[in-house]
Amino acid sequence: MALTESRWPAERFASELARLNLPVGAMRRAVLAERLADYTRCLHADSRPLGLISAADSEPIDRLVRRHVLDSIAPAALICAAGPALRIADLGSGAGLPGIPLALLGREVIAGALLVERKAKRARFLERIVARFDLPARVHDRDLRELTLTEPVDAIVFRAFHGVDRDLLRRLRAVFGRAVPVWAYKGTHARADAEVALLREIGTGAEMIPLVVPGLDEQRCLLRFTT
Repeated sequence: MALTESRWPAERFASELARLNLPVGAMRRAVLAERLADYTRCLHADSRPLGLISAADSEPIDRLVRRHVLDSIAPAALICAAGPALRIADLGSGAGLPGIPLALLGREVIAGALLVERKAKRARFLERIVARFDLPARVHDRDLRELTLTEPVDAIVFRAFHGVDRDLLRRLRAVFGRAVPVWAYKGTHARADAEVALLREIGTGAEMIPLVVPGLDEQRCLLRFTT
């Protein structure tokens, strides 16, 4: 049953996180539950004023948590399998999804996060969240094309940023170089399969990985490829 109150208790987050194969121990998972609950309160409070999440997805809060917050962290083990202390870039970060939930895993898991968000109001929200949780992250508040890297990035992530096509691949290579893993969060498997086929046609290896998000009765998957 969906909650009607304007919060999701940390205890409930802890219960749902226990169902995920997260790359952290039980003690760290408890801390993560507290921080995700706090982040969700911030997200819920600012969602409508700043246009962070659509009205349909911000109420009830149960929908916001499952479709956005838990969805963002569900594939953490897959993304972090490349090694500890990853430096990630979250493109079109918006409300900080998935970059903020991933960064909340801890510095031993995510050593740095670059949050790329060109809309000023959303970028200011991200800066407040980064400061609130003392995250090893910085916000780039302009277009991706204007980004100059000051340190290497180990992986690229994004949700609802851009359809994967030849133009996007060209843009990613121009900024990040070649051979950087990309994890694109997708909904239906059929849509992701179509993008896999497109990438393979242009000579880039790609795969679709189905995901299960606790309590979410909708298809979710990751599209993995390299720049």
